Amino acid sequence: MHRAAPFRNDDAAALHGLIEARGFGLVIVASDGQVLTAHVPLLLFRDGGPLGRLQFHVAKANPLHRHVGAGSRALIIVTGPDAYISPDWYEAADQVPTWNYVAVHAAGTARHLDDEELARQLADLSAVQERRLLPKRPWTPEKMTPGLFARMRRAVAGIEVAIETLEGQCKLSQNKAPRDRRGAVAGLERRGDPASLAVAALMGRDLAE
Repeated sequence: MHRAAPFRNDDAAALHGLIEARGFGLVIVASDGQVLTAHVPLLLFRDGGPLGRLQFHVAKANPLHRHVGAGSRALIIVTGPDAYISPDWYEAADQVPTWNYVAVHAAGTARHLDDEELARQLADLSAVQERRLLPKRPWTPEKMTPGLFARMRRAVAGIEVAIETLEGQCKLSQNKAPRDRRGAVAGLERRGDPASLAVAALMGRDLAE
């Protein structure tokens, strides 16, 4: 993606944190003149290479999994909150509307997981999300009828991408004067919807640093 200098983020630890917090992304695989996509929950492993690994799964009915292998590459896009920014929120004159957002692009070589790896991925992925629902008793595969989890896995393909490039774009009005950025934060807070409040929080944190 094109990244203007004020908005670039190449801090791998920070970008890993954004991926983990969101836990969901868009996978894109280009093969044989086709562009295939899937929206998937993601499991990040920070080890296994300088930039880590991402695992996900798709239904075998999804043709994307048939285009994985033999060194095929995948791009995974994870987006954070986004919101419209009105120029009326700035003190400076002659400004134009814009859109603030956070995005991470991770690209690398994709491979299929074997059944043991897939079973572990599914259990680990649910464990990550179930921890966010405490104090309820977490769901685990062991709650299912014996043998059913293994049978259901036959309809699923597990995939891992070894991350070779990791790029972040955090467009949070860093190219504006602090007073204009504070005005945008106030405008977003007045707007009050969840996405606007999330962007305002990121902008406020950035201003405080």
